[in-house]
Amino acid sequence: MEAISLYEITDVTQAENIIERVLPRLAHNNPAVILSAVKVVLKAVNMLPDNAEKVATIKKLAAPLITLLSCEAEL
Repeated sequence: MEAISLYEITDVTQAENIIERVLPRLAHNNPAVILSAVKVVLKAVNMLPDNAEKVATIKKLAAPLITLLSCEAEL
């Protein structure tokens, strides 16, 4: 995930493909994977031209982030 977050997205189709492939990682058990996926999605969503699509994608991030709040703190 870290390598994907460092990748420079050059066009809209790349951004859409990255978002499509990373969104399933938001359901992972590991909080680090979820946070990395959120980071990648937020970076890619800036490339989307349609505001409605941006809002819909960002709304998909809410539930995993709320779930992370209810998890116990890792040591």
